[in-house]
Amino acid sequence: MFEQSGGAMLGDKGKDGIFEIAYRTALALPREKLPEAILASIDASAYGFLKAFRERGIRVPEDVAVAGFDDEVNPRYAFPELTTVHHPFREKGREAVRMLVGLLEGSLGEDSAPQTIVKPSLVIRKTCGMEGKSS
Repeated sequence: MFEQSGGAMLGDKGKDGIFEIAYRTALALPREKLPEAILASIDASAYGFLKAFRERGIRVPEDVAVAGFDDEVNPRYAFPELTTVHHPFREKGREAVRMLVGLLEGSLGEDSAPQTIVKPSLVIRKTCGMEGKSS
């Protein structure tokens, strides 16, 4: 599959490259071997799958469900709207800064930095076939 998708490496192309690799991979998938679902590592990859499936006449979510992971791009730009795992990036950033300031000011010791859990959440939209159901 890697060679069929063009064999490009991810590191040097950023999200555009990831989108393109997912797009080419989806174009190369034999219709008779489509998975039931795809969970992409980031939304850019999921959008690549959506574009290729739309071009091939493969229905999402009826033929294959697709979900992403980061909720960075406005889902209204995708059709159908992308189901994804939302990460509270601002909350993560605020907490990281708070901890860094605590370390710099000495109120947090290097060995006693608190552990903070920032919970992601599943955002169910139209690409998974579960819209309207709670997560």
